[in-house]
Amino acid sequence: MIVFVTNSKNRYLYFGLIDLKDQECVTLLKLQIAAEQLDIQRLINFTQTFLIQNCYKFLQSDSIKIFNFLFVNSEFFTLKNELERVIELKEIFLKTVCENPQLLFNSTEFISLEKEALILILNCDNLDMKECEIWDRLIEWGIAQDPTQESDVTKYTNEDFRTLENKLHELIQVVRFHQINGEEFMLKVWPYKHLLPDNLVGDLLRCYLVSNPEPHHHLFPIRLGHVTNSNYAVYCHNDYGPTFGGGPTTGFTFGGRPTVGGSATFGGFGGGTTFRNPQTSGGIGGSHDLYVPSNGAVWQCNVHSYPNIGIPNAFAVSDYEVFQVVKN
Repeated sequence: MIVFVTNSKNRYLYFGLIDLKDQECVTLLKLQIAAEQLDIQRLINFTQTFLIQNCYKFLQSDSIKIFNFLFVNSEFFTLKNELERVIELKEIFLKTVCENPQLLFNSTEFISLEKEALILILNCDNLDMKECEIWDRLIEWGIAQDPTQESDVTKYTNEDFRTLENKLHELIQVVRFHQINGEEFMLKVWPYKHLLPDNLVGDLLRCYLVSNPEPHHHLFPIRLGHVTNSNYAVYCHNDYGPTFGGGPTTGFTFGGRPTVGGSATFGGFGGGTTFRNPQTSGGIGGSHDLYVPSNGAVWQCNVHSYPNIGIPNAFAVSDYEVFQVVKN
């Protein structure tokens, strides 16, 4: 694009041709800041549009540097207008990463991501990533922060655990452990149990072992990133998590979608039990695939009769719809 720079008397001070295509994202962010300070509106608008339109491509090539710049180096953004535009860019880049977490978490430079940026990402309810995978990456990140840190957890001393916990303390606070199933917890989290508060470990074990448990510690909303089609899954209030449902013609699909013949990937009128209260019978599938306590507070899911489609072990439902009542 062609840029004209003028002074307060509208006299031209500079004329130049700028090609944005071959510039790094951080360079363009700095260019936009300079344009804001010089009040070059055409360059401001053009750069902002270019950054938004090419957000995914930029994240593919340089996600760590972008996030460290946008979410950590706040001293670069001092003017009110700059802050407003940066907030818009932050929201777009953050949304893109939440929908495509591999752009950040699979980056070869992931261990260079600043802790503040990582905490911000993990606080997002729409991060489309399994909690056990998040935990794996956090452990990798924490170990990498100290080259002398032992990588084999079976060889850890008490001092090794204290050192790693100090690095991960704030990050552990935002991991949604109750959304990790029992098997994943034992395989991935249990070896590092000394990093977690004792009351949280006890609460997790209780929820895995006791029927119809209600989590007491470390409660977070369910991450909603895995829901891709609102025709078959609807959100409830974010105070805890989502409620899933379909319509009478598609079957009761809990976080799934209908298959040929009217059945569903999870439950459904086309195959098997749809829903029952465990106080009187069973749950979906004739076992405990899905069941709810009599007070309806915290629903439970334990994969038994249906494939695992990533539903959390415990979640709250704000509303649900009964399609049919059959009297035996």
